[in-house]
Amino acid sequence: MAMVARSPPTRVVRGKRSASGHLTRGFVWTLALAFALAVVRSDAAATCAQAPTLVGGFCRTSGPTSSFGAVSMCTCNASGTYGPISRRMIHVSGGITSIGLTGVVPSLMETVDIATGAVFSTGDRAGPRFRCANALLQNGTHLSFGGDGNASTVLNTLELFDPTRNNAATVVSVPAPALQGAFAITLANGTVLIGGGNSDFYGFSPESATYLFDPALLTWSALGPGWALQAARAGAGAVLLPSGDALVVGGDSSHTALSSCELFTSRGWTSCPPLITARSWPASAVTLGGLVLMIGGLNSAPLASIELLPMNATNWTAGPRLNQARWGAAAVALADGRVVVAGGSDAVVFLGTIEIISNSIDGWVFQSATLTVPRATFSMFAFAMSGSVCAATGAVYDWTPVGCAVSVCQSMSCPGYACTAFGCDTSVDINECATNNGGCLGFACVNTHGSFYCSTADVDECALGACNTSLCVNHVGTYECQCPARFPPAPPANTSTCVPGAASCTITCPAGYLLQPETALITAGGSDGSETVNSVMSLAVSSMISTSVASMPIPRTNGAAAVAGNSIFFVGGLSGLTSRNDMQEYNTLTNTWTTRASMAYPRTSPSLLAITDRYLFALGGFLYLQYNFVTNPSQYIVDWIERYDIFTDTWAYFLVDTSPAYSTAAFSYGNVVVQTGGVMYNSSTGFFVSKRISALDVNKLQADYSVFPLATTLPRARFEHSVALLGVVLSSSTPVAGKVIFAGGLSSVSISSSFVSVVDVYDISSRQWLTATPLSSPRRAFLFLPISSSAAVLLGGIDNSGALPASVLLFNISTNVWTQLSLTMTPRAYAAGGVVLRTGGTCAGPAGAPFWLSGPTCIADPTATTTTITTTTTTT
Repeated sequence: MAMVARSPPTRVVRGKRSASGHLTRGFVWTLALAFALAVVRSDAAATCAQAPTLVGGFCRTSGPTSSFGAVSMCTCNASGTYGPISRRMIHVSGGITSIGLTGVVPSLMETVDIATGAVFSTGDRAGPRFRCANALLQNGTHLSFGGDGNASTVLNTLELFDPTRNNAATVVSVPAPALQGAFAITLANGTVLIGGGNSDFYGFSPESATYLFDPALLTWSALGPGWALQAARAGAGAVLLPSGDALVVGGDSSHTALSSCELFTSRGWTSCPPLITARSWPASAVTLGGLVLMIGGLNSAPLASIELLPMNATNWTAGPRLNQARWGAAAVALADGRVVVAGGSDAVVFLGTIEIISNSIDGWVFQSATLTVPRATFSMFAFAMSGSVCAATGAVYDWTPVGCAVSVCQSMSCPGYACTAFGCDTSVDINECATNNGGCLGFACVNTHGSFYCSTADVDECALGACNTSLCVNHVGTYECQCPARFPPAPPANTSTCVPGAASCTITCPAGYLLQPETALITAGGSDGSETVNSVMSLAVSSMISTSVASMPIPRTNGAAAVAGNSIFFVGGLSGLTSRNDMQEYNTLTNTWTTRASMAYPRTSPSLLAITDRYLFALGGFLYLQYNFVTNPSQYIVDWIERYDIFTDTWAYFLVDTSPAYSTAAFSYGNVVVQTGGVMYNSSTGFFVSKRISALDVNKLQADYSVFPLATTLPRARFEHSVALLGVVLSSSTPVAGKVIFAGGLSSVSISSSFVSVVDVYDISSRQWLTATPLSSPRRAFLFLPISSSAAVLLGGIDNSGALPASVLLFNISTNVWTQLSLTMTPRAYAAGGVVLRTGGTCAGPAGAPFWLSGPTCIADPTATTTTITTTTTTT
């Protein structure tokens, strides 16, 4: 297919910030950011002449279920190769895990390895506590103050713990009041600002006083009345900004959620922009680029919404919603721009689930790892465990083995600059915006020499391809996927996408059973051997019943069809002796036809493929105008690929196919369309049957044979053949398993002697061509529709005697057997059609475990006798 050149992106010229500008990368910023994770930048490795001697600490042995252990667990071969590494860890401690005044409060501490998802137990806290104030000190030690213990006790003690050392927590007694729900922020000078909270267990005595704790001297000081919060609050979100100021927002005042915001500077507290939605007990984080996130929280009910505040912004904006509403969760921002949120409560149970967001388009993604103990109102921080890896065993050490020469970059980081064997090279800038947009989510990331920041400028996610299955509306800092009126939204569990055409119907099933939609084959138009027809048949596979449904408005043959949502779109073909460019939509739920916009080019025997439920692509075909086909044939194979937008009902030129054909067998998956075989033309040989396989990634706008792992040619030339994909599995948009079945057709433009009975099978896993049981009676111009991961149905067409069979055949790839079904159809060839899941099938149960079909559906209430569901479709 055509290669399309695109203009290179505009290069951004970097510049230094003014003295009054944004974030400056330096010592204060690097150490003051409580939630940041330092990344050790080094690829150096060395061969050790002797076995390592560990100075102290712990190591992680190989295996996903390993735990931190004593030094004696770390052994390696004498001549092993060692190299510096950095492990990204999340440390969790404290919190509550059951409801009640004497609820179980876990003292168990856990560490999560972000890279592997492994969860490790790292001992117990000095004592149980939840609703405490938590901060990360500049030396990597975790601080927890106050909170609640068991038996409704409000605490006034401090606890210090270093997660990189498997030692006991230290309890520090300070002359502090007993508080729960206070906040704690490590300031740029290393001291900890503590304030707010409730002085009673039941939450009716919010406080506004503030305090300073000096971890170096272990001293506690009460600040005067002039440094008190403007509003008494507990359970607030609190972060340190890149400027060195502290931000406190939201919270609870006598069980009323707050939206107000306060900023702590060297001059005291001042007001800042209020939240859009009042919330208490949110999770809070700030990225390296200065983007503040307030995540979830409580306002009568747990919230899934998040709010974003970039530097110098005058108001908060809505961000990508969580998958799971939660209050009392904890969040951390990683150095690579990702944000992690874990735990909390959804008001029904306490949660152990973990979600991570990398960018605003992909949104929050559940992680495979979960907390061992579900918990809320707990402490969570990120840290980097630097060390060495032994190539022989894979054991990870947190100390350099004796005799190993390593780069200085193992023990130091170079935020914003290149790291070399000689230290930080400040002449070489690192573009932090190149990774995850610098963690700026829906805002523009601005890179400067040695630094970067999240600006208030919006990123248009719609222009980047967000909402590829629905209408996209861009907002500042985020975007919204909307459903057209005829495409109602998905069930409430899925708030970011639409299920096109998911209209509901009422089916009665016995109590404890769910409705089982039925696979139906829809075939329309074609030729009955004497004339073009407009009749439409619906063939139910399980019940073996064929039914006539509403006829096409205009008879057509040699057209193409594609399934999107609950509709099948029919386009092109022939009526009489003229190629058509019009399109009709058949709604399988309402049994009605609607005329849609016409293509620019009339096409006979084209291909029509759906990419998501929004776009259709028309490829190939020939132009037939009152016998003029043979006058100048080189002009009548259509080389323009056209794209149809279902939501706007518009066609547009997409790109030119440099090797156009007609009567191909085509299929799609992900963002890729693939054409196989067909009739082509060149001036020297005239018309010929092709063996070609060409793939097009519609996002890249270019031919890309790597996106489908097939050879570039079929084993034999075919046209008027069909293809079925069975059990295809994608990984990173590339097929890695399954089989592609090519059946029937003709091998030569000399029709009488070129019927193909061989069935070719491409095994994606082994990347080998195989042959399956051949067709006993070869056919051409038929439909071959997959109905499961292992079976496809062949119907219609013309056999090698010139007859139009009424029989319907089933091919099972698992048994390599063709079976004639009792189902029959009105004989026709050159029809178009697709596969849908429709209501009216059988009830399947029991309903104790909800099941999902080819797409999101409504899950029935097992206690109800009348169940409202949605139907879905699959694209062939």
